[in-house]
Amino acid sequence: ARRASEDELLEVASEEGEEAERLALSRALASLPPEQREVVHLKVFEGCSFPEIAALQGTPANTAASRFRYALEKLRLALGPSEGEA
Repeated sequence: ARRASEDELLEVASEEGEEAERLALSRALASLPPEQREVVHLKVFEGCSFPEIAALQGTPANTAASRFRYALEKLRLALGPSEGEA
């Protein structure tokens, strides 16, 4: 199974005139556990590295990376297949 990348998730949010997709992404992000949502925010929107995120969260870098990976999987499932992926 193909995994959605953070670039694909941001593409959904940035397409002009795609309010429904932006709302779906917003809801999907809000449904994540707080630790995962924070990692996604720091990685995607703030540009932090996993070691930087780990320092901010007081966890090992591998934990930050795992939280990000789990969050992407949950977002992919919540948002469903993209065009051409079915």
